[in-house]
Amino acid sequence: MLTIRTIVDDMSLCLLYGSPQDYPKPCSAKDIKLLENLFVSQFGMTFLKAYKTILRQSNGISYNTLVIWPLEYPSSSQETIFEVNHKFQETISRDYIFFARFDNKLFGYKVSEDVFCSIDAIEKDQPCQVFEDSEKMFLHLLKQAWQ
Repeated sequence: MLTIRTIVDDMSLCLLYGSPQDYPKPCSAKDIKLLENLFVSQFGMTFLKAYKTILRQSNGISYNTLVIWPLEYPSSSQETIFEVNHKFQETISRDYIFFARFDNKLFGYKVSEDVFCSIDAIEKDQPCQVFEDSEKMFLHLLKQAWQ
């Protein structure tokens, strides 16, 4: 059965065997807590349980066209979840907190509607797809990228 944890483990192993320098290290519980407090102060929301599951396995994901933003810089070419959300709050809307990008869609939480959803990164309008919860959103993303 595919779970968030098993897919992230498999993706990480592919990166390890392909290019060890690209292998994303897991985040420690201390780092997650410290940066979660910063995230709450900046965005008013704790980390999603599903996002923490990913972080414990890998500090972000960059696989095929999926990017789940890391807490810190695993490489200089990737933005952190903090940088991305600051940028998108200025260019898209302060009503969203984004956690991932897949193809031309952004995935996150729409505060005003209390929903997890995707929006088109180019059109930047109403949600394209709504998910029951964050676990289903992340599992959907991971499965799509893994296939």
